[in-house]
Amino acid sequence: MLGPEDQRRVEELLRETLALPADQRAAFVQRACGDNDELRVELKHRLALEAARREAEAPGADASPWAYAGTTGMASSTKLVCRSRSSYV
Repeated sequence: MLGPEDQRRVEELLRETLALPADQRAAFVQRACGDNDELRVELKHRLALEAARREAEAPGADASPWAYAGTTGMASSTKLVCRSRSSYV
């Protein structure tokens, strides 16, 4: 679990990462987090949440992050898939 100082660092890195072009973000996260795996995991998680939030708020976007993908297997159970993008990292 990240302490208060690391949480502040995640917030700072989140702002810095989002200010970069998408094609530079992964390298930035790698450099900024160094060997701190916990920091990197939390930052990537926050970036994914931000990507989903932005996608949901985009004009014409479906409010649901889930898409109907047909039926599968036994008893025709409904299959839903998450439509989030991974372009933020």
